[in-house]
Amino acid sequence: MTAPAYSAERRRNIGLGLRHPSAVRNMKNSERAWVGAAIDMDGCITAHVNRGKFMPQWRALFSGAEIEHIATLLRVTGVGKVQYLGVSQASTIESKLPLWRWTTSTQADFAALINQCAPYSLKCQAALKEVE
Repeated sequence: MTAPAYSAERRRNIGLGLRHPSAVRNMKNSERAWVGAAIDMDGCITAHVNRGKFMPQWRALFSGAEIEHIATLLRVTGVGKVQYLGVSQASTIESKLPLWRWTTSTQADFAALINQCAPYSLKCQAALKEVE
């Protein structure tokens, strides 16, 4: 008996340990490019392993002082959570700015986001290679 032939996306989903469908909107190309550029500019992609778990928990994050950028990420992707991080402590900024963070909520959302934004983001492309 041979193993079933899975698509590349299905293999990535298995590698990410996905069990639930994603809630990420099917974005237009211009929206995908904007989100990908935002992640490359001021965002990051992380993998965190919790104690007792074997699979890393992947997340895409974007932090900044402009709430409009955070709100746009939330509106365009349709997913994520927003956190207020406090006031910037940077000594070069004369007025202290509030810091905000947008984060993907689930592994399924992360997978859908990087699949859609990979053509426009080097960080998303690297994450795709990492989870395959």
